Amino acid sequence: MASEFPTSIDTLPDKTDGVDYPQAAEVNLLNDAVEKLEAKVGADSSAVETSHDYKLSGVTGSDVAVSKAGTETLTNKTLNSSTNTNIPSHKYKARVSLSATQENLVDGVYTKITFDTETYDPNSNFDAVTNNRYTVPVTGYYQVNGNIVFTNIVADKLYTAAIYADGAAVAIGFNTASTVGSEVANVSDVVYLTSGQVVELYARSSAGVNTVDVLGGATTTTFMSIHLLSI
Repeated sequence: MASEFPTSIDTLPDKTDGVDYPQAAEVNLLNDAVEKLEAKVGADSSAVETSHDYKLSGVTGSDVAVSKAGTETLTNKTLNSSTNTNIPSHKYKARVSLSATQENLVDGVYTKITFDTETYDPNSNFDAVTNNRYTVPVTGYYQVNGNIVFTNIVADKLYTAAIYADGAAVAIGFNTASTVGSEVANVSDVVYLTSGQVVELYARSSAGVNTVDVLGGATTTTFMSIHLLSI
């Protein structure tokens, strides 16, 4: 007779001295159950990965095992996961730049920067071909940075960079040029975004002319980066 453990619990009948006499099958059942229990628990310092001794080998002294649903404080632990979006190794990020100069901004009007070159975009969320914008894949808090180099500027005028989400400005940065030539406006913020929203970078020249340009041609001049920080 074989023990049904560990798929189920054996029913072992009680015996009375002087009345009942154990049969070999009953003794064998007990032996089999004990052997299965020993295999499941494991010997001290067991190397069998399915044994409890192996699984709990890191629990010593007053330590207790960590539960799935409970709340515990972990000390000196490192969590490694490529899918956990709370860990900086996730793929929800992009950096883009402008391959050529975007010319003749309409004065006083916010104009979208048509980013067409990706430095990185591991999750393919930036459309650098048609819409020139980032589509948010996961709801959360995003670090968004924008840098715009204005050229052919007029001195003592205002030049603005703005982060847009779904067509509305959520953060603005600006500079006033003291000389002619070029001027940089940058903007940076942590923005709460929901899945499906689109993020764009806009430029505005308040120079009084329509001949101010946005410098392109290098990844280090006019660019935007976005990175999920937390959910």
